[in-house]
Amino acid sequence: MAMINLQRLGYVTAIAEEGSYAAAATRLGLSQPALSRSIQGLEEEYGIRLFDRGRAGAQLTADGAAFVGIAGRLLNQADTANEQLMALSAGGGSLVAFGLGPVSAAAILPRLLPALLSTGARLRIRVEALNTLQQLLRQGEIDFFISGLPVRDRLSRLPDDFRVRRIPLTSVNLLVRPGHPLLAGDCEPDDLRRYPIAAGSFLRELLPSARLAQLGVAPPIVELDDYATLSALARQSEFIVVAVRGLADVRPDLGLVPLPVDLAVNEVEYGFVSASFNDLSAEARQIATMILDQLASQMGRAKPPPGIPFSNK
Repeated sequence: MAMINLQRLGYVTAIAEEGSYAAAATRLGLSQPALSRSIQGLEEEYGIRLFDRGRAGAQLTADGAAFVGIAGRLLNQADTANEQLMALSAGGGSLVAFGLGPVSAAAILPRLLPALLSTGARLRIRVEALNTLQQLLRQGEIDFFISGLPVRDRLSRLPDDFRVRRIPLTSVNLLVRPGHPLLAGDCEPDDLRRYPIAAGSFLRELLPSARLAQLGVAPPIVELDDYATLSALARQSEFIVVAVRGLADVRPDLGLVPLPVDLAVNEVEYGFVSASFNDLSAEARQIATMILDQLASQMGRAKPPPGIPFSNK
């Protein structure tokens, strides 16, 4: 079989995005017959049909959809490799692209970023919710991500070609502004229900609404993966912010204090996740180790256990 032609993979993704051969040909600067011949060649080479063509345009077949997913990942990896090569030719550091969950980023980035920059690597950092981080990893846009994960096994949702290491770190806490009415005395479940709740998207993964009701906590009416903004909201109102235990200690600048309430929630775990189809570079391994060490230090837990799956070797 011939070597993979990235240009032709780009043709397939362009048709999928534009929805028709004509629109894709215009975008690519090709004639429509030339584009059709290129796609026919791919279909013959791999023995599959990529598109069904009709009045509605070009619709991906089931095989075509799978093909586009693989092609998109390869094209993103090629773009990243090209950036790394350009950086080397310019004398710059290697590119390390990684993702962090919003809580992880809020807890560690302000202190850790200067140390990461001292490695000489160029950094591309994405702060996103878990679902988006998974997508970015599958597409090859990041080398790895570190994010909070619920203890209840939700990792079955992660693709089989992900390497995952779960790291127990902390539990859930409720944060309010100094002077909040709930700080004036004993806080009972009925008291909690009288105040609005704000949280990041991790709460949906961790605790369903029925479980929140059992704990005496109302479902969030504000969901936002930006803890600086959530903290500003809580400082100016009577909102309760749901976060991981320890965030207020490591980020006193957020201006919130924990409520003396035990939600009886099992530990929240962090996950180190990389892709089995992409071994990490030495620079990426160094960056990942620094992040994990900082998380463990700031959250008051022991250093993460050995065996972080950096590669297939």
